[in-house]
Amino acid sequence: MMPDVDETLPVLGGPSIDLPFLDASTTIPPVATAPVEQSGETVALTGLSPLFREAPGVATLESYVDLAARLRTDPANADAIFAAFGLVSPQQRQRAHALWRERFESERGLKERFDEGVAKAIIRR
Repeated sequence: MMPDVDETLPVLGGPSIDLPFLDASTTIPPVATAPVEQSGETVALTGLSPLFREAPGVATLESYVDLAARLRTDPANADAIFAAFGLVSPQQRQRAHALWRERFESERGLKERFDEGVAKAIIRR
């Protein structure tokens, strides 16, 4: 005999759960969580690189490689390329380049990785 599809099934639930591995009198206790105490203080993000704050469009080596490759292959559209990376003003551009020069000077091998990345990106274009 097929069940009536229009028949409403009884509501299951309540304080106990009837599962094959539990008997009907067993209840599952609520998950205990420790109260979270908020300090109310704002956490300063001082540990972030200045690149993330000042030039987020070129904060990674990959993005700076991409910017350099685009500028070298299409210098006539430099303003639009810079703008696509969030570097609209000349001051923003100079600051981003200065921050990368500092990184190149302080991290051994980074400038070489940058140059290799730009060369490969130009070939792919």
